Amino acid sequence: MTFAQKNFQPYLMNLLLGELALAWFLHSRKLFTMLGDHQAAGIHSDIVVFYNDQCIVCYAWAHPALRPFGNPTPLQCKNCMSIKPYAKPIITKAPGQKEPTKVQLRCNCGQELPPYNKPETLLRCRKGAPDRSESGEWYSELLPE
Repeated sequence: MTFAQKNFQPYLMNLLLGELALAWFLHSRKLFTMLGDHQAAGIHSDIVVFYNDQCIVCYAWAHPALRPFGNPTPLQCKNCMSIKPYAKPIITKAPGQKEPTKVQLRCNCGQELPPYNKPETLLRCRKGAPDRSESGEWYSELLPE
């Protein structure tokens, strides 16, 4: 297991790693079953897991306004320089899809960010409550070896 954050702060993962060790060695639970309880870990960093069957999976925390499909959003609008200026995100679903496929953010000054489109390889593994500001969802993506 590794973490993808450039300026990684290990203490933010202490709770996740401690609970994961107990769950894995005592109860044979997998990481993705625990992710919903560790929003703070996902807000800080993506989690990359190297499995024995030679596959590599990246788990990314997502929130429509803060990290659409695991992509960080700018903290400041380039137009009006407001901090965290984005209004409620515009979430759209492709025809026939149950999950969101596109998120559009617009600053209160009217400036729009380029849309965030969900990659086809991204799979939701832990459903969150995206309408609540403190909760998000976890996605997984199989990475090339």
